[in-house]
Amino acid sequence: MKRNENLQTLSWEHHDGLVVSFRLQQGLKKNVKADEMSQYILHVWTSMLEHHFWQEEKTISLNSEKSEEGKKLVKQMLDEHQQFKQLILQIKSENSNTQYIEEFALLLNRHIRFEERHLFPLFEQEVSSEKLQEVGKFLKEHHNPSCEVWSSQFWKN
Repeated sequence: MKRNENLQTLSWEHHDGLVVSFRLQQGLKKNVKADEMSQYILHVWTSMLEHHFWQEEKTISLNSEKSEEGKKLVKQMLDEHQQFKQLILQIKSENSNTQYIEEFALLLNRHIRFEERHLFPLFEQEVSSEKLQEVGKFLKEHHNPSCEVWSSQFWKN
């Protein structure tokens, strides 16, 4: 699906998020130590996801509540962002719990697909081209390319 150029940086970051989800799912299949995957999640959270969510909350949530459907989708996005924050707290306190790792991987995959398939298309439809350009300018200024550096490639073992 062709994404509006003003939202492309978010979609690029979504691609990176899908890679993270895949890696975690592979690690779970290979019975990698949970604390190793937890450390990876915490790294991804601080180096990528936390900033990504901030960008979405500053742009998408503030500009796409024109319709009831838009309000509903924004609420779902924000609720899921809160779920991630709760999971991060749980992972920090119990980093050897594979249940939280699996939940994180599945939520990340589902969340990204929801935004790409439902939220972003509605946003592109409802928001004026001028507002989309403002959003695009903000996102390009604040784009933070993901850091692919991770010492262990546990998903390959």
